[in-house]
Amino acid sequence: MNDDKLVKVVATRSRIAFAISGVPTSGIIYNGIDYFLFFFYSQIIGLSSALVGLAIATALVVDAVSDPLTGYLSNNFRSKLGRRHPFIAHSRSRNARCDGLMACL
Repeated sequence: MNDDKLVKVVATRSRIAFAISGVPTSGIIYNGIDYFLFFFYSQIIGLSSALVGLAIATALVVDAVSDPLTGYLSNNFRSKLGRRHPFIAHSRSRNARCDGLMACL
């Protein structure tokens, strides 16, 4: 079969529609959380605003690097459990440990 026929060109209009669909949900929610954290740490806890901004910016940069890396690893990972299940199992145990540590605070 010809590989050229398998490749479909996505119209610019469709690309924009898919890109905009995440803005109202994730964009507003995450910005609200960031604004709350910035206010909480700078006003309630008393940290300097520059330090809080640096911490949030660092988290965003780490997230921007780790998300594509994790996607690449999970897309190319092969095991008897499948591609995604080992990652899900690992994240569940890690999140359980972090929840336990946060409960101790």
